[in-house]
Amino acid sequence: MRAILNKFGVTKQLLNNDVLYEKLGRDSELSSLASIEEVVNKLAPVQCGIPLIRIGPNRDGGYLIPNDLLGIEACFSPGTNNFKDFEDHLSNTYGIKAFMCDYSSDVEKFRTPLIDGLQFFEKKWLDIEENEITLDINKWVSINTASDSDLILQMDIEGAEYRNLLHASKETLSRFRIIVLEIHDLMLLSKIEFLEGVFVPVLDKLSEFFGLVHVHPNNIAGNCVFGENLQVPKLLEITFLRKDRFTTQKIPLALPHQLDFINVVAKPPLHLNGVFLKNADQAQSEINGLKQTVQWLENKYEDLSKKLANSGLLAEAVSYSLSMVSSERNIAKGKLASQSSLSAYSTLEGAGGAVNGVKTGKFGFHTDTEVNPWWSVDLGDYYDLDGILVYNRLDNCQNRIRTLRILISVDQKNWSVVYNHNQRPPFGGVRPLNGAPPLLVQPNRLQARFVKLELQERSVLHLDQVEIFGIPSAR
Repeated sequence: MRAILNKFGVTKQLLNNDVLYEKLGRDSELSSLASIEEVVNKLAPVQCGIPLIRIGPNRDGGYLIPNDLLGIEACFSPGTNNFKDFEDHLSNTYGIKAFMCDYSSDVEKFRTPLIDGLQFFEKKWLDIEENEITLDINKWVSINTASDSDLILQMDIEGAEYRNLLHASKETLSRFRIIVLEIHDLMLLSKIEFLEGVFVPVLDKLSEFFGLVHVHPNNIAGNCVFGENLQVPKLLEITFLRKDRFTTQKIPLALPHQLDFINVVAKPPLHLNGVFLKNADQAQSEINGLKQTVQWLENKYEDLSKKLANSGLLAEAVSYSLSMVSSERNIAKGKLASQSSLSAYSTLEGAGGAVNGVKTGKFGFHTDTEVNPWWSVDLGDYYDLDGILVYNRLDNCQNRIRTLRILISVDQKNWSVVYNHNQRPPFGGVRPLNGAPPLLVQPNRLQARFVKLELQERSVLHLDQVEIFGIPSAR
C-alpha cells in the first residue's frame, strides 16, 4: 500500500480526511476525463445470480444485499451512529452477530438496546493504527470470530473507508462474503492524487475477491458532473459479493432496484444513467426510476398540500416537481390519435394535439357536443403500462371531466376500465387546480396498445395533454 500511495504523494497520514482534502484543494493535478470514465466503468454492477433483499428500514440505513446469508457468523459495522436497524434485522431474523464501533456514539443512546449474546459495541473509531480510541480492522475481526467463518462488512465512516480498506489485509477481506460500503466525496475523482492514489487502489483491491452487484445513489449530496455529461453521485451505497458465491442463474439487474428507497425524503430521488447501466435492463431501470419519482411526487404533493393549502407556493412547488418527470419517457408522444368528433374549435392537429408534447394549459384537442365523446391513442405496439398522466385544460370549463373514464385495450374490441372520475372535483394540469395536480392513473403493468378517454354524458371532451408510460410487452 505504501508504494502505491507514495507514487502520488499520498501517505497514510495524508489519508486523514482533513489533511487529504486540504492537500487536494491546493494546486492538485486534474484527472483526465478519460481516466474518470474508466473508473466509473468499474462502478457498473453485474448480475450475481442471487436475488437481492433489503436489510434494514425502507429509508436511510437500509441496504440491498444478496439473499445469501446462511452460514454467516457475524457482521462488522464501523460507523453506527446511534442507529442499528441493519444490524437488528440481521440479528433478529438471521441470528447473525453484530460487532459495532463508533467513537461518537454511546450505547445508552441507541434507539434499540443491544441484543444479549448477539450484539457488541465498542466506543472507538476504526482506523489504521490501534490505540485507546481506535480499532484495527484486522485485529477486530480476528479476535471476535472463528478463523474459517464467513462475515459481512457494513461500513459508513464518512470518507475514512478508503484508508481502512487499503489497510485491511487480503486475509481479512476474503473473510467477508458480503461488503456494503458508503463511498464518499466522489467529486474528488477530478483530482489525480485521489483517483489514482486512493480510489483506484481501493477498487482494484476489492475486485480481486469481489464483484460489484448493486449501486444506489444517496440523494443527500446530489451529483457532480465531469466533462459535458458524465454524472456521478457524490455519495454512493455499493454492495459487493465474493466471487465464489456467484451463480449462473440469470436474474435481470435494474437500477434502481424495486426495493431501493430514497435516503432523504425531502429531496428528489437520484437515478443512475449512462455507463452505470451498461449491464442492466435499460427499460426496467427506466420504469423503476419513473415509479420512484412518481411515488416521491405523490408524497411530496400530499405533504405540501397540508402545509401550503391555497398558497401560491404550492403551485410553484408542484409544477417544479412534475417537471422532473421526463417527457422523453412518454410513449404516447407523437403516436396516432383519434377522437369521436371535431368541433369549430378543433385545430389542424385534431386529436394529435393531446400527444404533441406541448403543454399550454389550454386544450390540445376539442370534440363537438355529443353523447359520450371520446379520445383515443394507438401506441403502435403492446406495452405494460405503468402510468397515465392527464393534464386538464385550465383556461375554461375545467369541470367537464367530471364523468371521465379511462379505458385500455389490446385490440380496440375489448376494453377494460382503469379509472372512473365519478363526479370528483376537477384535477389540475400544468398548474394545480384548487390544490389538485394532474391526474395520475397507475394501471399496474396491465398490457395495452390502445388507451381511450371518454365522458359518460352528453358533453364536450377537451384536455391539454395525455402522457403514457410503460415498457414493451414480452409478447
